Amino acid sequence: FSVPSGGSLSAPSNSPAVRQAAAHLKDKLFRIAAPILGAEPDDLEAAGEMIRVRASTSRAISFTDVCKRMPGDSISAQGERVPNYGGFRSDQAGCQFAEVEVDTETGIIRVKHVVAVHDAGRIVDPLTARSQVNGGILMGIGFALFEDRRMDPQLGIMVNPTMDDYKLIGALDVPQIDVTFFEVANGVTNTGVMGLGEVSHVASTAAVACAVYDAIGVPVRSLPMTPDRVLSALGHV
Repeated sequence: FSVPSGGSLSAPSNSPAVRQAAAHLKDKLFRIAAPILGAEPDDLEAAGEMIRVRASTSRAISFTDVCKRMPGDSISAQGERVPNYGGFRSDQAGCQFAEVEVDTETGIIRVKHVVAVHDAGRIVDPLTARSQVNGGILMGIGFALFEDRRMDPQLGIMVNPTMDDYKLIGALDVPQIDVTFFEVANGVTNTGVMGLGEVSHVASTAAVACAVYDAIGVPVRSLPMTPDRVLSALGHV
């Protein structure tokens, strides 16, 4: 049982409980393996795919063989999310750098390259974490250049609620993306995992806007930065 998935909360909220549950499950496997190895559960350790007696290379059994000795089809264990340890930073940090190209005749902006550097604590799964940042960058570019939520001021409803009228970033709009993780186990929980979703999204929009300002010398202060708004900022319309 956990909080809803969102707001950069999923991994830092759930991973401490998952780790605790996994540790309890390991203890249950050790209790099954101990009699087979002629040892006490506290004398065992997990080593690769084996459970073995500490300081012994011969007294070992595979996890597969231990699972064959389980009393039923499966065993389970529970963990809980204890409060964060005090005195440590628990918020994520990151920097986004964007290279853009602006056509001053048409007002069209193209994002050519985005570099993302993030501290999200311990990275459990690098591929998933990198994909998370890639997705956040694309959301940020879409927010900066294309997505225009038009609201009826009287009724409070969107007047462009379908994909026919609401433009999203497409495959040809995807820039080169480089992601680097500055991995720091911050000690705030038993996993040191922090959030990653929002910081890669919000910072990307700001980086694109600042790059456009640097390119044309004037700020475009409304999102999305559509061609007409770029030309207006340049004084062409």
